[in-house]
Amino acid sequence: MGDDQLVHLALECLGTPVVLLSPQLTIRAWNRAASERFTPAVTLSSGASYDLLVPLERRDEVEKLLRQVLASGQVRTFDWTDHNAQGQSRELLCILSPIINLEGVILGASLCFHDLTSRMRAHDDRSQQRKLTALGEMAGAVAHHFNNILGGVITSIDFANTSDDAEVKDRVLQQTSRALLRATSLVRNLLVFAEGEPVSDDLSDLTEILHELADDFEPIAARHHVTLEIKSTELGVLAVPRVAVRTALRNVMQNAVDAMPDGGKLTVQVEQKAEHVIVKISDTGCGINEQAMSRLFEPFYSTKPAQSVGAGATAGMGLAIAHGLLRIVGGTISFTSQPGQGTCCTIILPRDPPTPAATDGLDATRSAQS
Repeated sequence: MGDDQLVHLALECLGTPVVLLSPQLTIRAWNRAASERFTPAVTLSSGASYDLLVPLERRDEVEKLLRQVLASGQVRTFDWTDHNAQGQSRELLCILSPIINLEGVILGASLCFHDLTSRMRAHDDRSQQRKLTALGEMAGAVAHHFNNILGGVITSIDFANTSDDAEVKDRVLQQTSRALLRATSLVRNLLVFAEGEPVSDDLSDLTEILHELADDFEPIAARHHVTLEIKSTELGVLAVPRVAVRTALRNVMQNAVDAMPDGGKLTVQVEQKAEHVIVKISDTGCGINEQAMSRLFEPFYSTKPAQSVGAGATAGMGLAIAHGLLRIVGGTISFTSQPGQGTCCTIILPRDPPTPAATDGLDATRSAQS
């Protein structure tokens, strides 16, 4: 069996549409899978132009990629959404590869087409299932918190109704007021996470906020045998929304301290760029695994043991609140981590924050987190 026959047999065995091109980008050969893929819309023929195989609006882009493949010998890819004869959409990927002989001479290029529709739909289905699972867990956590709060309120009121002691009634009234305030704080924190409340926040200098947080956290860090270090270049005056940024930074720093039960080092580093400010908060704690990383910003989700989270209105809400607040003011928050090697949180703030709105949307967070 000759080399050409072996190549032809190999192409047929692939089961994936493959088209071979000459250095002039004309069609030289194809396998049966390619013929079935493009028929009847396109009739494959030797010497025809490759551009019959790609969308009209992408031809210039694909030609540029093919020229790069022929010049450099490197593989390139492009993808697009196609529609079959029944009007159904398909997600397609084309891999552009050089054809190189034993002497290293590039003889042309190959186009290998892959239909990713089923894989992407399966991925979307899994993502949707994860979202539904997370939503169910969040709904359960909300119900649990409100059940505890309302159960305590009802029990207290029932007890007060059976008593003629004015002091008892006054004490129950105070307890009921505190419980309802916790419920209100819980709802408002959820609204902040969902970006349902606009920003009402005075602007303050970021350096001043960092110094305040350092003063607040030094005794907390000392109790946990954690060393706190603030690194920043000469920032000048950088005006940021005070409550939103302070709350977000504090929540992340508290999480970092909690991740170092045996002590460690907490580092806050600030960099100034042309259009934004980058705040990196790093710890030397236990790190976060991949599964937990994908759920960090879910309300009520916590990597801490259940007994250490507590049942307050903001239990398991620290990073969810930080995420919501930073998005409101035009910032972003992300994490990188290696289990056993610590975690780094990166917060990016715009140099020109959004204009504060005339509302008290952050009042609950101000009281709950300060």
